[in-house]
This record gives sequence, structure tokens and C-alpha cells, in this order.
Amino acid sequence: MGKSWQHMNIEVHHQDGRHWTVRLRHMNKLPVLTDGWRAVVNNLNLLKNTWLLFRSLGDKELEVYPFLKNVCGESYITMNNFAKLGLTVILSEFVSMFYKNHELNGIYQLYAAGKYWDVMACKIHVTYAFTDGWPKLCERLEIMDGDTMIFEKIDNVVFQLRVFRNGIEVELGFHEKSEDNDFCEIISKRTFQESVCYVSILLLHTTYIR
Repeated sequence: MGKSWQHMNIEVHHQDGRHWTVRLRHMNKLPVLTDGWRAVVNNLNLLKNTWLLFRSLGDKELEVYPFLKNVCGESYITMNNFAKLGLTVILSEFVSMFYKNHELNGIYQLYAAGKYWDVMACKIHVTYAFTDGWPKLCERLEIMDGDTMIFEKIDNVVFQLRVFRNGIEVELGFHEKSEDNDFCEIISKRTFQESVCYVSILLLHTTYIR
């Protein structure tokens, strides 16, 4: 890494207009927000292990989107474990916020890799989940167990799906196995840390204890 960005001040912006100056340092080749981060945590009432989505606004500016109780706006965040369950649970806090007046039951669509995928949503015991169609989607798009996923509500029956691996958004590519290997390249975590200062999307946990 170049010394020019080993340590620098950056501006962290929130969508409500607030912003803070925070020190970015690199410790053991990992980017860490230090001096000034306490103010962000306190002002946004962030708890430990809150998911944070960062979007680059320029060389020294980031916009932060906190997922309070795993919900941010009309999006929710969850981990993928379809190999074990064969489904993905729809966050109960999200359901209570946006589906109070009707049950999630029937065929819904997930938009990913430029394609709409039909998946079944139904209630299982006391929670809702995407079931039929979900394993096929994961297999065709090579979404792995342990990947972090953001579901954004487009309308009552359509969600946009975004996938993150090692904190970096994966550019999903739909392909048939018979096609040539002209797939998108997924940058490794190590390559990112050693070669790049900012990416367009970065997903992190808060670790600072207030």
C-alpha cells in the first residue's frame, strides 16, 4: 500500500445530512475507522454488531447506511444458509414493518443478475421464508453459504437482491454451465486490501462498544 493513504481523514456522511470527520488507519492491512468514530456511534445510536453499508462518494468521503435491528429503509440484511435449511428466513422485524395488513404467501420475485427469479414465500411456524425457488437461485448465481445478503423491497411482490462476500459486494452473473467461462471476476479480500483504498460498496460490522 502507498504511504499516502496509510492514515488519512475522511468524511462520513449520513442520509439525514449529518457528517463527521473520522480518521482512517490501516492496522494489519485492514482498514479501521478510529479517531472521530465515537461521535458517529453515539450520534446514530449504534449498538455493537450493527451492520453498516458504506458507499463511496469520492476519494475521501463515505456515506453510511446503518441497519438498525437489521433493517435500513425498506431493506433488510441476513446471512445465507440455504445449504442447511433449503430456504432463507425473511426478517420478522421487516415483515412487521411492511407487511402488517397481509401475509407473505405466494409467488414473489427477486431481481438479481439482471433477471427476475420466481420464489415462493410462506409462513413456517412463526416466521416467514423464501422457500421453493431459493435453492435454484443460489446455485445458478453461485451464492454461497455464509454470504451476506440485502433484500430491498421494490414493491409488495418484488425485491432486489444484493450479495456481499468478505464485506465486498459480489457482481452476480447468471450463466449456464455450457457457456464459455466469460464470467465476471470476483476480487479477493486480500487483493482488495493490498491494492484498493475504496470500493463502491463495503459492508462492515460496528465493533466499537459505546
